[in-house]
Amino acid sequence: MIGQSRFVESPSDPDRRRIADLTDTEQLMVWGFRTWAFAHHASRSVERDLRKGCGREEGEWVTVAIRSVLVLIALYGRRPLRLAPPGWPAVTTDEIRLLQLFSAGQRGAAEGVQAHLTWLLRPGHGAHPEIAVGHAAAILGRSGFALPWRYERAEPIGVPATVPLAPAYAGRLRL
Repeated sequence: MIGQSRFVESPSDPDRRRIADLTDTEQLMVWGFRTWAFAHHASRSVERDLRKGCGREEGEWVTVAIRSVLVLIALYGRRPLRLAPPGWPAVTTDEIRLLQLFSAGQRGAAEGVQAHLTWLLRPGHGAHPEIAVGHAAAILGRSGFALPWRYERAEPIGVPATVPLAPAYAGRLRL
């Protein structure tokens, strides 16, 4: 179904974004992402908490919707999704992005959902993960599992550092 190597890359530095700094709902979602990615099923505690909070039927729907989004990203992703292994004390950038995807869905921000999916998925795919995101986000929000909106600056990728020009040359350069 989903190859483990499709998800695994080196996780971020544990001192950078600690999972302990997330809300309870965010921690539950991250543990769910990780166990679905590495074990192909959620741990019993994640499933139990979703069923307890959302109700048995809606808890199963949320589980299926979140797994569907992960599978679609695995199949049509621009690159392998970087999720940390279960038990890792830090949160990866992709895990934060997934949390923000569902947070945007809870707020009804269709353009926010589309922006995250555009970043995660290759262009031209025929899938519609925004349906599953909206469905899961609505049930989670209705059941009291609110995801906060977090703003984080994107890290520059491969941007060369700017070197200030020496004063002697600065006056001679004309652009």
